[in-house]
Amino acid sequence: MNKLSIPTHTGYSSMGYNAATMENKGWEVQGYVVPFKNKDWTISASFNFARNDNRMEDISEYYAQESGDWATGGSYITMIKEGQPLGSFYGFMYDGVYLNEDETIARDANGKKIVTYTAAGNPQDVKMRFNYPADGYEFQPGDARYKDINHDGNIDAQDIVYLGNFMPVLTGGFGVNVKYKAWTLSTFFNFRYGNDVVNMAKLNMEKMSGFDNQSKAVLRRWRHPYEDASQAPSNLLPRAIYGQDYNYLASDRFVEDGSFIRFKQLTLKYTVPREKLTNFFISDASVYVTMQNLFCWTNYTGMDPEVSVSNPLNSGYDNAASPRSKEYWLGVNLTF
Repeated sequence: MNKLSIPTHTGYSSMGYNAATMENKGWEVQGYVVPFKNKDWTISASFNFARNDNRMEDISEYYAQESGDWATGGSYITMIKEGQPLGSFYGFMYDGVYLNEDETIARDANGKKIVTYTAAGNPQDVKMRFNYPADGYEFQPGDARYKDINHDGNIDAQDIVYLGNFMPVLTGGFGVNVKYKAWTLSTFFNFRYGNDVVNMAKLNMEKMSGFDNQSKAVLRRWRHPYEDASQAPSNLLPRAIYGQDYNYLASDRFVEDGSFIRFKQLTLKYTVPREKLTNFFISDASVYVTMQNLFCWTNYTGMDPEVSVSNPLNSGYDNAASPRSKEYWLGVNLTF
């Protein structure tokens, strides 16, 4: 765990601390097979699959179990919570865009409009609000719509739900090697499956609250009311609001499946037969070409789904770091 802050009159500002108990269960499978082999050909394959499942137990009351501020745009809640896996994300459930004035009216669990009464006894519709009474912002047509989990007309901490986890369900790699006489072709793939990534790059490029550069996706933003919901495009984005962050609150809108398979490495190697080296005072010689990070298959919309998972309170976020570059090597091995 991170260091625990302690009073500075002790002479130190922090100390190492075993703040919790975590249970890990899992399995790992490794294999190597040679499905075909004769005088000239050898085809082999290797693989490694691993599964780890963890649950937090007995967390100290003195350890910070939560990071993030749900009332601030783009700030996801990461909790270390008993019974939950390490690295879980929490936030709101995104429910599209308020298309018109009528959709901004709060509704109960049965879908009926929530009303209040004026001092004169007249009924009055209650509009959806955010963080009432501390903030009390009334949602307007074009604003982002979040699911009101408890149907009280107020989007607040009571509506925060589990959104995902940055820990993969399955990790591993596999490769195939083909050898024909003096030629060898080797491949390796690595993968993650079942992990979630918070696409912060997408959030920052679609928030439309300032003068920063935005992606061309914002051309799909809400500009006018849609009285007929069928007329609204399915990929409509919330409206632009300068200086306000209600339209990019931490929600599942920016949480994506980070599963991927990466073509990590390909090597083509030629080994010079020894009988051809007798006159050169060389016992072994080979030449090879290696290519890395050739391709990545994924449904993730960001630049690279293989994000850091090192810090339990600050992992699984894609902040538009440069993706892994393609690399090409040409080499010669000589043994004298």
